[in-house]
Amino acid sequence: MQPLAPQAPLENPVGQGGTVVVRQGRMHSEKRFVLRETLRVADLGGLLRARAYRLAREMGALRVAIKTTFMMGYSRRDLSPIVDPVVLGDLLAILAEAGLSRVSVVEAPNFYGAHFQGRAVQDVATYFGIGSVVDASRDQEGGVCRSWRDADFRIVLGKMRSHPVDGASLCIAALDGICEAPRGLSPDTAAISRVLAECPPHFAVLDAYENCPDSVVGLMACRKPKHPLRFYAGDDALTVDLVAASHMGISDPRAIPVLRQAVDRFTGKLGVNGVDEVISQWRHLGEDHLSALLGRLAASLSPAEAARQPLVVPQMDPCEFPTRGRPAAWLLIGRRVLQKVLGLEPPA
Repeated sequence: MQPLAPQAPLENPVGQGGTVVVRQGRMHSEKRFVLRETLRVADLGGLLRARAYRLAREMGALRVAIKTTFMMGYSRRDLSPIVDPVVLGDLLAILAEAGLSRVSVVEAPNFYGAHFQGRAVQDVATYFGIGSVVDASRDQEGGVCRSWRDADFRIVLGKMRSHPVDGASLCIAALDGICEAPRGLSPDTAAISRVLAECPPHFAVLDAYENCPDSVVGLMACRKPKHPLRFYAGDDALTVDLVAASHMGISDPRAIPVLRQAVDRFTGKLGVNGVDEVISQWRHLGEDHLSALLGRLAASLSPAEAARQPLVVPQMDPCEFPTRGRPAAWLLIGRRVLQKVLGLEPPA
């Protein structure tokens, strides 16, 4: 009798539903253990082995791509806008322990690079202690990042962050930059839809352990970030985002633009293995007049406006990311005032 083939991950699991594993630690020092436990219960290893079986390859021959998010980072003193480099490093270590050596980390530049120096993808990665990274904007073929498209197994590693325009930025939003498109503060919904249709992730991990921004400026900066001490994981990135959004207190996921179309294609059932509770005291867009006003202000950071001289930017590390050129005095003064008022600066 032939042995049964392991259950291979679907070619496009997005919208198929499934169980989201949510694990919560009791203290900050448990972060690495909780991450490993989350990935073990979500059966990342089993999905990788099944993928190798389906492609008739050895595990070591699999090409893996991880799309993560750290280009909103502006200072080592505020890690709230980025995926924790320790979490990314541990994920790479877990893959290496499974015999996977052909692993690429992918990220794309954003509008900060037009206004500040030192914002190349690898430069920002090095600043935050992250190793070699593929710049998706320099790895394009047919408008899609080759390292991501051609990978045998694709993982998206997102960060739980509020967003001043969209309400939340989670795993699917972290796919921004895979497809060529103008980049503003909000992800390009058409480009994200193309990724989900043509080269979707096979697995999603959401970093919600430490330094998660829920301020009115959301993913741009946060003086007092939350520490939910949680990780979320599953093979359907949409399901992961739906569960995480509900835990952030977002009752209608269609309010998040990048999820709107994906939610309409959701055909599966949603389940939670582990913690299924709203995060205590999480703030989100629109619950007060200030956040609503800021949302309208931040909405001005469309790709066209972001290409000019934006007024709403965080206080960059001046040694590593100095301002380009000589902005007008009124612009510099306006930026500094908003940085103070809105908390667009690292904690004191």
